[in-house]
Amino acid sequence: MMIAHHQGAIDMARLSPSRANHAEVKDLSKAIIIAQEKEISDMTQWQVNWGFQPNESEQMMHSGH
Repeated sequence: MMIAHHQGAIDMARLSPSRANHAEVKDLSKAIIIAQEKEISDMTQWQVNWGFQPNESEQMMHSGH
């Protein structure tokens, strides 16, 4: 679920170049994208290391197991 949460932050930050009027906001958006992509990569690797298939842990959360 955290991977999806971080992906949402990336999706929103990607809107910045076409919508933001201030360089500070655009710079912050770039930093958010870099940080969140790294965290998604880390969490995806943890899933592999812990024996989960992609999205398996998310499916478990939604099914109540």
